[in-house]
This record gives sequence, structure tokens and C-alpha cells, in this order.
Amino acid sequence: MPAQKCRGRVNGCPPLETPTAKFVRKFIKTASLLSYTEAKLPLLLVFAFALLFTACAPRPAPSEANPKPAITVAQRPEADDVGRYLAGLPVREDSAFRELVSVPAWQDHKREFDALWRKFDRERRPKLEQFQRSELALVELQPPTLFYPFGGPDILTATIFFPQARTYVLVGLEPPGSLPTKESIAKREAQDYFPRIRRTIFSLLYRSFFVTEAMDKQLRGQITDGVLPLLLIELVRAGYTVLGYQHVRLSSEGQLLAEEAARSTSASGQNRGVVIEFRGDHSAVAQQLVYLSLNLHDSAFKTNAAFRTFMSLQAPVATFFKAASYLPHQKGFALLRDYVLEISSGILQDDTGIPFRYWDSEKWEIQLYGKYTQPYGSFRYMVQPDLRKAYELGQAQVKPLGFYIGYGFGRAPSALIRARKKSPGQKQGVAPHMK
Repeated sequence: MPAQKCRGRVNGCPPLETPTAKFVRKFIKTASLLSYTEAKLPLLLVFAFALLFTACAPRPAPSEANPKPAITVAQRPEADDVGRYLAGLPVREDSAFRELVSVPAWQDHKREFDALWRKFDRERRPKLEQFQRSELALVELQPPTLFYPFGGPDILTATIFFPQARTYVLVGLEPPGSLPTKESIAKREAQDYFPRIRRTIFSLLYRSFFVTEAMDKQLRGQITDGVLPLLLIELVRAGYTVLGYQHVRLSSEGQLLAEEAARSTSASGQNRGVVIEFRGDHSAVAQQLVYLSLNLHDSAFKTNAAFRTFMSLQAPVATFFKAASYLPHQKGFALLRDYVLEISSGILQDDTGIPFRYWDSEKWEIQLYGKYTQPYGSFRYMVQPDLRKAYELGQAQVKPLGFYIGYGFGRAPSALIRARKKSPGQKQGVAPHMK
């Protein structure tokens, strides 16, 4: 593969050789030196080059279905500039941040961030992408919209597991935040500011989640005033170009309104958010990230008709739960749990999502991955005996999970559950571990 087509993550390929690519390169070199017959060597080389091509395959293109965006977003290249500068990436020649890249603290930030992301691309990302290709490339798991409750600013995992979504709806309690300017960043103490950004992103890359208590402080003044800068950093580092952004609120009819329009129509103060439009280099289709700051507890959810209407208009959706503090297990989140089961065609979750006892085998086809013993740390009291039994009885059907994810960050086994909603005429019954 020509080098110019595999420039870091800009075109969807790892900046360093993947293990497969490295093996193939050594294989080709060794094979060419061995005394193979002329008939065998060309076949081996063809096989090797085929492996090399797949090792550097671009991410799947977003779905062409449901082309209407959630809202029209104005083109604002400054959002891409901010994301790239904060992520330690080169900026455009005419960018306002061009004069700040010579700052020694930013140069250090770039080196440290490059090393941090290279390690992720080398050690974790290939495993996540392989899981997506082998286990999530199903129509029920790849509808046009992904719903990620309690996802906060974790767009990175969402785009890896669900690369074909046209719309990503992430919900958290953190405020949407504003777009930093060159002037506001220049006023920061760079020696402290940039390391804080890296530490925040490090938590996602290697723990696989943001720590709620820390994030609550970091995104309410310590680093930023909300999630927008973090979302931009993740997108540009993942190889996307940010096309624009728009602050929004939900109307009572469940429609996204630009913030200025929302004020003029006296929209309520809840359901504030931001929409980011972005595109991968291998795709002509723009995708949208809708982040909404709202409370999903029953006390708020039952009166939030605007949000329920908005999500119903997106249905059917795929839903993703990860590191959700076991909130769907609580009585106070029963309405959300039932609603997700209603509007979703497929669900991917760790054990913090919908409790195992709520999966009706008449309606859902379940696949278990990894190992489940009990929750880690302070959540160990949230053990699910029925889920543990399902793993024990269904060992033959449980598939291995080649990476850790969720709570425990490598110190405890990881488990994932994939659920596919059955069609009305589909044969009833599933694997023995569900009976």
C-alpha cells in the first residue's frame, strides 16, 4: 500500500504498523529469500499483500439511509482548528492558532499526545475494531442512529463500535460548553493546561471511560466549561474532519433548534446541547454528533416529552451502555430502561446496562462475551447471580473478548452483552444459557 494513503489516522489507518502488517512485511522479506518453487512464491506473495491491504482498511462508511440530518449545521472550520490545536495536531496554514504552535509547552504537548495516541492505536484500537467487524456488523446493531445514554463525551468508543451511524446521540449531565478561542487559550497557564487535557483523555484511552467525579470538576471550570472541546479532540485524533457545530435546545415537539432560535421561541431551559458535524476522509457522507445535557432519572424523564419525542423520531436505534454506574439497575431509571428496550433494534452493553433479568428470550437474541464474575470495586454489591449463571452454563456459547472495557480497567475480567431484537416471525428460543 502506498505510504501516502496511510498517513496516521487521517485516512483511518494506524500511524504505526499493526501487528498484522508487521508480520506480513517480515513474511514477504523472509519468503523472498527462501528457496520456494516459482509456482508457490507468487501465491504466497499475493496472500501476504492481501493481508497487508486488510490490515490498513479504512473504517466502514456511514449508512446512506436516513440522509436527513438532525439539524442544519453551519460550516465552521474554526471548530476543527480548536480540536486539532488542543489535540496536538498540525493546524491549517491560515488558522488563528498558527502563531501558537511554536509555544514550547504546546510542542511538548504534541510530543506527549502523539505518544499517547500511538500507544492506543497500536495496543487497543485494533482489538476494538476487530470486534466491531466480526460481532457488530449486523443490521440490528448498525441503524442510522446510535443512542449512548450516560455516555458523556465518549464519542471515540461510539465511532469505533458504530462507525456507520449517521447520528450519534450522547447524553450526560455535563454542560455542552463553549468553543475556546485563541485568546482564551493563550491566557491559560500552558504548563498546567495541556497536561490536564492529556490526563483527561488518558482516562478514556486506557481505563475506557471518564471518571465521573473527576470529569464533573474538569468540565465545569478546571479545564473547560463543558464537553465540546473534548469531543473535538477525540474526533480529530480519530481521523475525522470537523465541519461545523451548533449549540441547540429541544423544542416541545422534539425538534432540535439552534440556540438563538430556541431563545426566540421561549424553549425551556432543559435539554441544552451541541451538535457537531464531521466527516471521515474516506466518506462523502457527513455524520452528526448530538450531545444533550439532561437528567435521565424517572423524575425528569417522565416529564421530558420533548426528549422522548426526539428519540422516537430516530427509532429504531442501536443503544450502547458502558460504565453507566449501574443506573439502569436502579428503580429510579425504570422508565428509561423500558424505553430503551422499546425503541432499540440492537443493544451493546457491559454489565452496568440493562439487568440480565429484563432480557426476554422471546423478543431478544443474546450473545455473551468475555468473563463475568462480579462487578469491580465499590460496585461489587451489584452482582447479578442470573448473569453469572448464564456465563457458567453457556460456556460453549460465550465468545472470548480480546480487550478490557468498562470498570476494572484491566484489573478485573470484562464482559459485554450483545442483544438483537427478533423479528415477529423469527423462531423463538436462543442459546441454552438463556433458557
